[in-house]
Formats: sequence, C-alpha cells, structure tokens
Amino acid sequence: MFAAEPVPWPSGPVPPVRPRADLAALFRQAGYPRGAVQRGEQGDVGFRLVVGPDGRVGRCEVTQSSGSPRLDEGTCRILLDDARFTPARDAAGTAIADVVVSSVHWALPPGVALATYLSTNDYPREAIRRGEQGRVEFELTISPEGSPGACRILASSGSAALDEATCRIMRDRPRFMPARDTEGRPTTDRIRSVIRWVLPPR
Repeated sequence: MFAAEPVPWPSGPVPPVRPRADLAALFRQAGYPRGAVQRGEQGDVGFRLVVGPDGRVGRCEVTQSSGSPRLDEGTCRILLDDARFTPARDAAGTAIADVVVSSVHWALPPGVALATYLSTNDYPREAIRRGEQGRVEFELTISPEGSPGACRILASSGSAALDEATCRIMRDRPRFMPARDTEGRPTTDRIRSVIRWVLPPR
C-alpha cells in the first residue's frame, strides 16, 4: 500500500455524483516506468483510491498486482502525484470524499521493449569492419510459456551479420507475457518488430 498520508477510507452511502477523471490520458502522459521497460515487464494493476473533496488522491492501494513491483509502485506514484478528479458530491451538491476502484493495463510497445535487449557490445565485429548498419524487420513466434522460438527476417538490413545477430539475440533474451485464447488459456503468438543497427562511434 502506498500513501501520502494516512487518509481513511470513506464510509456511508454512495453519493449521487461519483468522482471522474481521464486516467488513461494521465498514464499516457506519465509514460512507461523505465525500470519496467528495461526488464520487459507488463501487466494489469488493479487499484483503489480515496479521492478527497478537493479532487486529489489522498490514498492509493494496489488491489491486484501486475507481478512487477515497478509497475505497481509506478501506478500509485502517478496517481498520488498527478491525478486530479472532479470530486464526488452529495445530494446537496457539496464536494465530499469518495472511493474509486479501477485498473490500468501496462503493455510494452514491442519495438521499444525489444531494443532495450541490445547494447553497443552486441554489434557484430564483422559488420563494424565492413561499415555495415541498417534496419532489420523480423517476426518472432512466442510460445505459450512466453519464450521466443522461431525468428524470421521480413526485411533484411543488407548485412547477413546484422540479420543473424538480431535473431540470435531476440531468441535468447526477451521473455513475454503469453497471449491467451478466448477461454483465457496461454497460446502461441507472433509479434513483428524492427531493430535499427547504427555503427558505434570510433
């Protein structure tokens, strides 16, 4: 549980007007927690908030963990620091405290997530000697366990060394949240992405 101060949960009847805020826009503006991007973490965070009569969040509690402490903590930090609500009002029109229960879905953009698995040290020496750089478009098959399997080059960089290094790294390093079928069971999936290789400075 994360709180700016020990704000109690409101009790009593549900007010005629509930708090309102565009939380989706808030999370888009705040951006993905950097540590979670670096670790390839994603998932759903359920939360419960106390929204005061001033429309600010006084208390945030994670009710469903994403499995990532960085995403859980980041969710409440963003809400406590930046969320502003149209406050709840009672039958007389007076602003009052109320509780908001909701969730946020954190989903990594595939290209951004996969690029974090490469470093300058991964640049093939052969490609450096030949001055090769370019864009590799590829497709990964993801198992029901979330592990990459087959890697297929869709558009070559023009360098066999860069193409081979792309697939080797993408098969070995990333791990994914598995896709699910209509009954909620893990299933095979495919993702497409692009890696841009730029020669390191000499």
